[in-house]
Amino acid sequence: MLGNQRRSIDAWQDRIRDPSLTILLVLEVCAIFLATPLAAQGFPIMRAIGEALVLAVVLIVVLLSHRRGAIVMILLGLAAIFASRLLSPESSPIGESVLGRGGDILTFSALTWVVAHAVYAPGRITFRRLQGAVVLYLNLATIFSAIYRLIWELSPTAFANIPAAAEGAEQVAAML
Repeated sequence: MLGNQRRSIDAWQDRIRDPSLTILLVLEVCAIFLATPLAAQGFPIMRAIGEALVLAVVLIVVLLSHRRGAIVMILLGLAAIFASRLLSPESSPIGESVLGRGGDILTFSALTWVVAHAVYAPGRITFRRLQGAVVLYLNLATIFSAIYRLIWELSPTAFANIPAAAEGAEQVAAML
């Protein structure tokens, strides 16, 4: 009974894997190229929309993942991100930066792992798989953005062309 249920879930995940790559691409493009720049321009609602888009991406990937390790990595990354937001302003800004950016890196690395598995799975190369390859590229950009933000938060003079006064959404937009 349990084996049949697991097989039906696996079949469902395989059936919607390729169409979900298109959805992931649309969500990530909206988050990276619309929500983040608009939040940096001073539209505070756009930050919440961007975070909601990223959470939708995470939810889709968790639903489609056959990899328990990836799901654990995603949950650990999200826990680190939420923990960094819950830290009080008096706490160590270094700890907050390491938790937040480390969570971003861990979460998007796991997302990349799951999407790469879907893109490189056996079968025909389709337009949707090519869209998945673009999602991989955007995930790598997001991972490097988080790495650069962590470096910049730990050493504000590490990058010459970014004003040290950039905060929050401006900082994210500058790193992307």
